Amino acid sequence: MPTESQYPDVLLLQSNLSGAVTDIDDDPDSPDGLWLTAVDNNTDSVCRVSFPTPTGNLNTGVGLQQFRAWVRITANATATSWVIDLYENGSLVTASIASGSATSTTGELITANWDAASLAAVDGSNVEFLITFTRTGGSPTNRTTGEVGAIEWVVDYTTAVTRDATATIAGTSTVTSAAPTALRNALGVVTSSSTVTASPTGTFGVSAAIASTSTVTAVAQKVKDATASIIGYSWITADPEKPSGDGKRETENAVDLRITEAGDQRVTENWDEAFASLVASGSIVADG
Repeated sequence: MPTESQYPDVLLLQSNLSGAVTDIDDDPDSPDGLWLTAVDNNTDSVCRVSFPTPTGNLNTGVGLQQFRAWVRITANATATSWVIDLYENGSLVTASIASGSATSTTGELITANWDAASLAAVDGSNVEFLITFTRTGGSPTNRTTGEVGAIEWVVDYTTAVTRDATATIAGTSTVTSAAPTALRNALGVVTSSSTVTASPTGTFGVSAAIASTSTVTAVAQKVKDATASIIGYSWITADPEKPSGDGKRETENAVDLRITEAGDQRVTENWDEAFASLVASGSIVADG
């Protein structure tokens, strides 16, 4: 948990002490040599100060917050007692959070730990420190009181959390996608040579020109409705097992036919009609 040092910003009360807040707003570990000095030795010395609001809300817990002070005693006696109270916005919160006896005439460090849970304002905006030195000694000329050279509050606080913040990210990134495991209904170009052998019934002795390489552009998984070109020559003869006309005829050659299905079109069994159509279009030449 983060900590920070806060120093007095206002001198709220000074009794039997002369000076200004600038005399005590420094680090007790390295004091500047300035003091709130006692007006006399016969009176209790009292000082109360406030602090700036800390950076974040105070963390609660026994001893997490700490006051530190650089103090000394005046001449005559060898010691004087002191007590530190915690105030908030002018009201006493906790009396005597620390107490002790000061013995040095040149300066010594004293501390007081406390819990922020006793405060009304969790942000610590109204925290106040009060120290009282009780005069000691016999006759007035031999009495002793205390003086203050520096005060510090070591704040244990919570760092503020920023939500919904906007950040800028600069850079270049490369994303490589994995190929899908299956390509459905993809379009592709298929170039192939296909041979279809059929046994026509009824028409025979036909000389046909067929011999092709066909280029098909279609759906990759199911090639349908493709268009192919057919050119060339081939013999088409009747199947000897299929009589036509006046009887069986010798088969002169096997059927070597290259065709492509187009839509629902089917190869007709009316070979006479098919043959006449091919002759008329010039696609085939009859042999005798």
